[in-house]
Amino acid sequence: MRILITGAGGRLGRDLRRVLTPHHECLAFSHPELNIADLAAVRSVLQEERPDLLLNCAAATDVDRCEREPDYAERANAWGAAVVASCCARLGIRLIHFSTDFVFDGEAGAPYTEFHPTRPINRYGATKLAGERAVFQSGADALVVRTQWLYGGGGGDFPVAILRAESLRGGGSLRVVADQVGAPTYSADLAEQVARLLDLPLRGVLHFNNDGECSRWEWARETLHLAGRGDVPVEAIRSEEWPTPARRPKHSTLRRFVWEQLGWPPPRDWRAALADYLGTLRANGQLPG
Repeated sequence: MRILITGAGGRLGRDLRRVLTPHHECLAFSHPELNIADLAAVRSVLQEERPDLLLNCAAATDVDRCEREPDYAERANAWGAAVVASCCARLGIRLIHFSTDFVFDGEAGAPYTEFHPTRPINRYGATKLAGERAVFQSGADALVVRTQWLYGGGGGDFPVAILRAESLRGGGSLRVVADQVGAPTYSADLAEQVARLLDLPLRGVLHFNNDGECSRWEWARETLHLAGRGDVPVEAIRSEEWPTPARRPKHSTLRRFVWEQLGWPPPRDWRAALADYLGTLRANGQLPG
């Protein structure tokens, strides 16, 4: 299969390229190489390359920057998704578009299925939801895969940030919010599971996350424990004690309802995936501290 990956410089894009290249012809475009908000550029690339499938990993994912700069968020997450989807629809290219748990408000009190009403509480979630709607309105043969708390790739993610903070804390305790709950999801695991979706004639929305759930405080403690630094004190705080420009959902765990209906077994637990990730960082000499 001939597959084009947008946002190929990000953690998910890199893992998809690694997983799929041995079995498919992969065309990888990072943001500098292809800006999905540039209609003429997207149309030209797709007309020239004619992929069978487009995996759209391109997005504005800095949640607080999205809140401060609405145009930045809307250009990438809403308009960019509309551009990609409309071009795919016109050229008959199947599309898998990636989205987020932040389309929900986190107030349901239980994990969200693919069919639960959406209600974003920040600009990032609102623009990602607008992107989802643009994909479906385009008429493209499309599947939206929502994931959450994505990490991987060795830098810029939550586990690495915690380990870097621990190495720089100068003897004090770390402070991590304990009232935001979700499921940490390893980008390598998501990429492996996307591979099984390629030939599946499925449209609509599908959720994928690693199994289980935790607070960000629990995630930080497990990261330190697995890195051999379990003696580092981590103070549990409320979101209000760590103010940010954008509000975060309090309990946004995704339930893989469609996954369950397909009869597929649950993905591995988030702790096992995290241990694998930190082990890979250690083996490559990339573990901070």
